[in-house]
Amino acid sequence: MIVGISVILLSIVIERKKKTSDDLEQLSTTIFKETSQLKRRLKIVEEELMLEAPLPKRSATQPSSKGVHQILVSQVLALHTQGYNVAQIAERSSLTPSQIEQIIVTGGRV
Repeated sequence: MIVGISVILLSIVIERKKKTSDDLEQLSTTIFKETSQLKRRLKIVEEELMLEAPLPKRSATQPSSKGVHQILVSQVLALHTQGYNVAQIAERSSLTPSQIEQIIVTGGRV
């Protein structure tokens, strides 16, 4: 009788482990599929954001009407506060040393 009860309890434990293993495998598969779908959607969104309307062409002699872009101003000020000198900042940006000095002196109010 003890052997019979032991066999029944053992079969229940083995059955639960198998069910748990199957559930875990199904969950892993579902997570993998959802992750793949999210990656595809993210790639599509990134591609859409990369597509921009073409900018109107300016002649080489026509100066920029807006001056230095605010992102460059922020970059210059951040590099300056990190201890970079004008020459090092010029290497890291597309600005001339005189533009960089003007941004530093005016505190970004160009």
